[in-house]
Amino acid sequence: MYFAIDHTLPQLRGSRLEAALCQLPAWRREEARKFKFESGRAQCAASYLLLCRLLRTHYGIAAQPRFILGPHGKPELAPLSLSPSGETEGGGPAVHFNLSHCNEAVAAAVSTQPVGIDIELRGRYSADVARYVCSAEELDFLAADPALTDLRFTQLWTRKEAAAKLIGTGLSDGESLKGLLATPRFILTTHTYDSCVCTIAQWNSSYRE
Repeated sequence: MYFAIDHTLPQLRGSRLEAALCQLPAWRREEARKFKFESGRAQCAASYLLLCRLLRTHYGIAAQPRFILGPHGKPELAPLSLSPSGETEGGGPAVHFNLSHCNEAVAAAVSTQPVGIDIELRGRYSADVARYVCSAEELDFLAADPALTDLRFTQLWTRKEAAAKLIGTGLSDGESLKGLLATPRFILTTHTYDSCVCTIAQWNSSYRE
């Protein structure tokens, strides 16, 4: 599994953004221009270009990828990016990916196995949201040290969202989210930065229900 984070997103404005949009295939550029605000167009462009860089660097996929939706609506690489045998242009196995963004950065992960990634700004703690998505044990953990409540909540949120994106369900059902991390069926890697937190989720191949 490989991942990357681009922290230069706030700089992608004006002429820099237009230059980035010109690097996109027509379909992705059209999607980006649908966003009303410049920030949305920048996130759309930057996340795609970051994905292209990872695919090119680690899997030898030089062509601009196109997306299709999987069974649960999770974006996947279209077969056009793969060989007839199901391998990538670089000769390796089929590649999975996931993208995420916040106002300060974009993140991308690629792997030969399913993967989920989420990046969020720090400072997003909400008691109401915490009660909606967190188990009793998790709420106790958040309350144990008020100075760390926000950081712990953001870390926990990214872990849940990355896991939900790995599954392909998204964060829609509060009851299922409360117990989402109760078993070790996921391998979760969390990175904490000055302004944001990012978690990558993969399946734990050694876990048996």
